[in-house]
Amino acid sequence: LVNGETAVAINEFDNAIYTGITSGTQAELLAAISDSSNWFGSNSTRQTMPTNPFTVISEDIDSPVSTPEPTAIFSLLALGVAVISGALKQRQYK
Repeated sequence: LVNGETAVAINEFDNAIYTGITSGTQAELLAAISDSSNWFGSNSTRQTMPTNPFTVISEDIDSPVSTPEPTAIFSLLALGVAVISGALKQRQYK
């Protein structure tokens, strides 16, 4: 795993959520998901998981090739990204 490419290291939070783009090419989505500034967290406030889909657009044409339902962070792994949380305690969600 490479931080910023195939993984994201975020500050240790009990509750974190992805707040970045949800539509774009695979490369654009991977870059956004791997960017720690696109994650928000709190140790006291529970985050509401999004119910809107991710739209992955083909790089060759402007038509969606898939729209997986991101009802949990685990859906991000379909794009090839592992989420790691914590500076001292690192957790990989699979």
